[in-house]
Amino acid sequence: PFVVGEVGVVVDEVVVLEGVRRSLPGFMVPSVVVVLGEFPVTVHGKLDRKALPDTTFTAADYRTPSTRAEVMVARAIAEVLDLDQVGADDNFFELGGDSLSATRVAARTRSESSTNVGVKALFDTPVVADLAASIDQLQAVLRGSGLEGSGPEGSRISEIAGKTRPEHIPLSLSQARMWFVNQFDTSSPLYNIPVALQLDGFLDSGALQAALGDVVERHETLRTIFPTSANGPHQVIAEPALAAPRIHPVPISGERLFTDLHAFFDVGFDVAEEFPLHVRLLRIGPEQHVLAIVVHHIAADGFSMAPLARDLMRAYTSRAQEQNPDWEPLPIQYADYSLWQREILDAEVGPGTSTSDEFDYWTAKLSDIPEVLPLPLDRPRTPKRSTEGAVVSMDFSPEIHRVLTDLAHQNGASLFMVMHAALAVLLARLSASDDVVIGTPVAGRGASVFDDVVGMFVNTLVLRTPVESGATFAEVLAAVRSTDLGALDHADIPFERLVDHLSPDRSTAHSPLFQVLLEFQTDTGLRFELPELTARSLDIDLAVAKFDLQLSVMEHVDEHGGPAGISAGFRYATDIFDRVSVTRIAERFERVIGAVIEDPSAVVGDIDILLAGEYSEMLVAPSTSGSASVSVSGVGTHEDSLSDLFDRAVLTSGDAVAVRCDGLSVTYRELDERANRLARLLVAQGVVPETLVAVAMTRSIDLVVALLAVVKAGGGYLPVDLTSPVDRVNFVLRDSAPKCVLTTGADGDDIRDSDAIADNEIPVISVDDPAILEALRRSSPFPVTDQDRLLPLRPDSVAYVIYTSGSTGRPKGVQVSHRSVGTLLANTRALFGFDSGDVWTMFHSEAFDFSVWEMWGALAHGGRLVLVDYFTARSPEAFLELLRHERVTVLNQTPTAFY
Repeated sequence: PFVVGEVGVVVDEVVVLEGVRRSLPGFMVPSVVVVLGEFPVTVHGKLDRKALPDTTFTAADYRTPSTRAEVMVARAIAEVLDLDQVGADDNFFELGGDSLSATRVAARTRSESSTNVGVKALFDTPVVADLAASIDQLQAVLRGSGLEGSGPEGSRISEIAGKTRPEHIPLSLSQARMWFVNQFDTSSPLYNIPVALQLDGFLDSGALQAALGDVVERHETLRTIFPTSANGPHQVIAEPALAAPRIHPVPISGERLFTDLHAFFDVGFDVAEEFPLHVRLLRIGPEQHVLAIVVHHIAADGFSMAPLARDLMRAYTSRAQEQNPDWEPLPIQYADYSLWQREILDAEVGPGTSTSDEFDYWTAKLSDIPEVLPLPLDRPRTPKRSTEGAVVSMDFSPEIHRVLTDLAHQNGASLFMVMHAALAVLLARLSASDDVVIGTPVAGRGASVFDDVVGMFVNTLVLRTPVESGATFAEVLAAVRSTDLGALDHADIPFERLVDHLSPDRSTAHSPLFQVLLEFQTDTGLRFELPELTARSLDIDLAVAKFDLQLSVMEHVDEHGGPAGISAGFRYATDIFDRVSVTRIAERFERVIGAVIEDPSAVVGDIDILLAGEYSEMLVAPSTSGSASVSVSGVGTHEDSLSDLFDRAVLTSGDAVAVRCDGLSVTYRELDERANRLARLLVAQGVVPETLVAVAMTRSIDLVVALLAVVKAGGGYLPVDLTSPVDRVNFVLRDSAPKCVLTTGADGDDIRDSDAIADNEIPVISVDDPAILEALRRSSPFPVTDQDRLLPLRPDSVAYVIYTSGSTGRPKGVQVSHRSVGTLLANTRALFGFDSGDVWTMFHSEAFDFSVWEMWGALAHGGRLVLVDYFTARSPEAFLELLRHERVTVLNQTPTAFY
């Protein structure tokens, strides 16, 4: 802030800051104070903000922690955030801390100081010296009460290692749940954790084999099976030589890589009989391999992948140099933790214990919790979930990331809390509920002895947040902050024990206590450094879903630790959701984010989450039969654009084949996503309604993608027949003056050499150019609406232009509107009974008007479009065989030569 003192009074910035720190929570303490002689004002007497001096400041000089508490807090922060040093005046959040890392810092300081300092204390006093002062005060109170050293965890952590192991080592509570789910269906990959590493360079397979043995020896949980006995399941730890996986390079072509990886990762485990670690080495070439590792969740969690990868790299490096790994022995093994957990939870059941206090907290917090959040499902729940799932992805730019981070800091919150608040607002609107319950995983690794151990430590917290429609987003964020801090300060009770304690109604149709999960991670930039090898991880999706919805958020940071963008995605259960519906949920989430960025004081019930076109759908008058005149299946009214018709077909036929050509096929969903990405590129080129885009491609799936993309962008497509004479092509391009030309590398040579292209400087875009493919990959696959277009798309906008044959003179371009095509389809649908079960053939050139009927007749009804060219067919027999194979129901005009 800027400060102006009274006349004759000297203002000391340091004194001001110290006074503010004593009276305000840490997140409200400014970073710098600027003293002015007077405030600059405008001619109207108002504060002239532009005349204020620049407040850019440099970080304070490093101050070495001096007190015992400062040293303890600084060490804890440095360990958790992997920093070389932390000073007494450093701020935890400015160093890169967040909600999840705060739990680990709080656990370390709580354990070492024997006080009950929690996550809330770290949020309120994030500066090292301030938090240390709070700890000193708590310790002074304990000393005065004769309770010094009696904190909740001070002595318990040190007792984990060295315990005598019984004959039957029990499972931890989270392992017990994993065991039950696994034995219910040992073929399911639901709880597989896959890792795929591409290794380029010289690979010493012998060193890799030895390194795997070293890692299995180091981490007992990787060589543990979980058989059952009269007393239930228990852990049996095998000798390393028996459990180390054997690898033999399997030759494979690059084209089959992901197919083989998915087949490998989709294999389930029977943890009662086999070790929870599978490894496979694929050899693509002499110096190109892929190492596939899959671990069952009973033996590891997501946070285990970092120490597992680090140990494997260190072991391989040592073995490649014919040395043993030079690591220190682990202070504990997971079996020690499971024994300790059972002992602590069984011992602390009486009143006044920390466990009892936590149960009291959760009982009060989750009393009368709704059984199910009433989400807008596409289908009723089945009695038993299939666990099949899919993902709709989205990205937020570094600029949005930076604004969200600033919003969090201004409200004393974390980025996780901002995302939680935005998701809660969306779910409240979607479910028409003011009681939103969301689950979230936490690492469960508070003590430093757990840092390098592979095991199932992760816990799940239940976050119940009220969302009043009349509250501002800032108020909802404050409520979320309170909820999250309370949950994080009571995170010691395992989720499984909490469910048993609360005894909610159990169902195989949905998860207990919550059905939506929020997962938040920060990209730590883990890099794989191996001798003579370059390694990178490959993205693998197992297409499973553990919950109705799961929002996964990955925060990226640059080399300075600053915001570098956010990757996110909604994973959904395909039993109850269609992709189109979840795509719309993702778009609505983006709308909420955009609204709160623009105005954090926005009333959440007023945030506009309706998508383009939905207002008009809501306002359509009902028909005489009582149903809306806009149909959600097939062709709607004459007021619909071709883009609208196709969007409805995607909604009802998303997984059905949309187009087949030369043995290749794409589904409606795949066709939609490819066209949406290309449409956005066209919009960026300046394509608007009434402009034309020429499409010059041979008959292929890419051709249909291009024609559809032009329509989605709002332009009209101009099909160019590449078999036409050069003079005709030049005339058409000169006469139509398209905004750009879409083609391919193989098809575009003649087009680029066209005089019309050169004379008019018309851009030519090859959709298979590597740079274009990369731009398309980064583009959003979400449906393109008027919000994305530069101008609104109307029913009377031009859908396409096709030139006449010119047999009576010069060719003439005929403009046809969306309304005209819609009228044709609407008027013939009832007459012929077209529906999504029809297979349509497209014989004619896309530059001939009959192709419009062939193409849009299929795509508007959700049917299948088969691209064929029987002018060059080998024989009538081949033609008839294709008709039988494709089960064609709508046979369009064919060349008379066949008959």
